[in-house]
Amino acid sequence: MKIKEEEKGDEDGGGRRREKEMKMKMEEEEEEEEGGGGGGGGGEEEGEEEEEEEEEEEEEEEEEEERRRRRREEEEEEEEEEEEEEEEEEEEEEEEEEEEEVHMFRSCDQTLSRLENGWPFSEFEEAPVSALK
Repeated sequence: MKIKEEEKGDEDGGGRRREKEMKMKMEEEEEEEEGGGGGGGGGEEEGEEEEEEEEEEEEEEEEEEERRRRRREEEEEEEEEEEEEEEEEEEEEEEEEEEEEVHMFRSCDQTLSRLENGWPFSEFEEAPVSALK
């Protein structure tokens, strides 16, 4: 249950703060239920425990921030790789189109040269249209 609350809190941005406030209220209520007094010697231990808990919470927050940062970096790297792949594919397609255009131009140029040099047109009629492309 606590993990789900933390995840939910992380998504909306203020979950940690609310969780801390709830935790502090619960600790205060527990102290009041225990009787409040008990001699005064336990105050230092409780203070140390609270400091340790706060340090642990801060460490957890830092770790969570580090995880989020890494996730963002990984996502950015993936996006960059995808963009590079797309650019490479586009360049390859453009090169193929250029090669096709060059081939078509040479084929047309060759056909025109043959006609100019006196080749009989009947030879071209026998050839399939795709051969002229």
